[in-house]
Amino acid sequence: MWRGRSGVNCCSVVRFPKRDSGLALNDTPDQQGSTLRVLIVDDNAAAAQTTGWMVEMMDCEFQLSHSPQDALAAGGYRPDIALLDIGLPGMDGFDLCKAMRALPEFADTVFIAQTGWEGESYRRRADEAGFHHYLVKPVPYETLEGVIAGVRAQR
Repeated sequence: MWRGRSGVNCCSVVRFPKRDSGLALNDTPDQQGSTLRVLIVDDNAAAAQTTGWMVEMMDCEFQLSHSPQDALAAGGYRPDIALLDIGLPGMDGFDLCKAMRALPEFADTVFIAQTGWEGESYRRRADEAGFHHYLVKPVPYETLEGVIAGVRAQR
């Protein structure tokens, strides 16, 4: 990371293709139907970006939202998966999940709670809100990969 002329922090992103992806030279993951769109909602920008890099390694594309309002406006992205933090400012992840599920743009979205809040009462509230999965941070790569593989297998 470096500071650009405007004084804003800048960074570069380098993307490497996965080995043995099975794609022909002119194919893209979308043409094979394997790429999932993942909406990551977390007010912690670093945590959201890190999760984005993880799902990108799983042959997914991602979009970041750092507030409930941005997430609700992301319906045009038509995510296959929405990873929602629970401890969001203004509207918690439980209420955000309910609000998103009420919108037709998110009708086919799989909702995953990704939170530092652990305990049976939180899991019960997540079930009541309509989450399909509940993951406790820090989520191991293999755990997230397993959940995403399950979603991919159902598509």
